[in-house]
Amino acid sequence: MSSNDGAYRLSASAQFDLEGIWLYTYQNWSEDQAEHYIGQIFDALDLLGGNARIGKSINHIRRGYFRYQCGSHLIFYTMADEAINVVRILHKRMDVDGNLPL
Repeated sequence: MSSNDGAYRLSASAQFDLEGIWLYTYQNWSEDQAEHYIGQIFDALDLLGGNARIGKSINHIRRGYFRYQCGSHLIFYTMADEAINVVRILHKRMDVDGNLPL
């Protein structure tokens, strides 16, 4: 999943995260809110795909990883030559170290 604005690749875990975010938002608020919030996340992914360095380095947690906050979630990614690799999209209260691959 990518757009012309920015190149990114979603890991299977990140895709699963997005599905969970949509479902949680739908169940607790509404379908409209779920669509709106997921749209904001995809807008952030497009932005990161074209401006990967706007994220914050988290070398102290995982070398080569970056994070970018979007709403209540953190997008974790690595940089590649032609696209960013989105590793996870976690709620800001989740244990980051325990949920990122080594």
